Amino acid sequence: MQVLELLAAGTITVEQATQLLEALGVGQEAPATAEPSTHWAPQGQPMPTPRPIANTHVNANVHARVDVGPRRGRPRMRLDDLAALKSIGVTAEYVRTMREMGVSAGSADQYSGMVGVGVTPEYVAAMRDAGLNVSDAGELTGMCAVGVTPEYVAAIRDAGLNISDVGELTGMCAVGVTAEYVAAMRDAGLNISDVGELTNLSAQGVTPEQVAALRDAGLTELGANEIANLAAHGITAEYAAEMVELGLLDLPPEVVAAFPAAQTPPPFPFVGETRSLEP
Repeated sequence: MQVLELLAAGTITVEQATQLLEALGVGQEAPATAEPSTHWAPQGQPMPTPRPIANTHVNANVHARVDVGPRRGRPRMRLDDLAALKSIGVTAEYVRTMREMGVSAGSADQYSGMVGVGVTPEYVAAMRDAGLNVSDAGELTGMCAVGVTPEYVAAIRDAGLNISDVGELTGMCAVGVTAEYVAAMRDAGLNISDVGELTNLSAQGVTPEQVAALRDAGLTELGANEIANLAAHGITAEYAAEMVELGLLDLPPEVVAAFPAAQTPPPFPFVGETRSLEP
């Protein structure tokens, strides 16, 4: 049986399995009632009352039925989930502490995800001290995975962005928006304080140097979204110059030169090599 294999391999112990099941709120279902007997009974006498089937427990020395069915509405946890919890380091104490802190995690996968990226009770407390009202396991996992820290939150706010939305902070950090990036964009002439625009600019790879070049070329009316749109569509100096040459665009040379240069794609891995198709 799979339980015996797990226990025999030393992956889990009876005590650890019991603690985790209790902490997660999953355990054995209520005692099941045996099916009515179909055996003959003497005429005029009632059928014998079936005896309840006693619950069985995990035991390495006994072939036992293991029931990890749902309890109090929580989802069923497979034995594979139990092994995964143990291997990644989820302990009963961790689960209890997170629940005491009001962290909403209703499945084994969510606890595994938090532990896997380093969400600790101390991390939760520090993020709340930073002014983030966060209790969702998914949000905590996302923040920690991309590197949102209390120091990052403080630096972004010091840059003039009064932000407390967990999703916006996670998105900004994921695409590389830092306090230094915000300051450099403003120094380049782009007066920006919108979180969405900053995230869009960084996601499209727009640099402060590119913004400064566009400004110096006289394109001072271009906003953050317009600059990000140009970058998203790959508008380069070479492309703009070709459109000018064809008479489809009327821009002075200094403006054309302000667009980013085309990036040379890396060579194909096997260019210049002779490869045999024979096995």
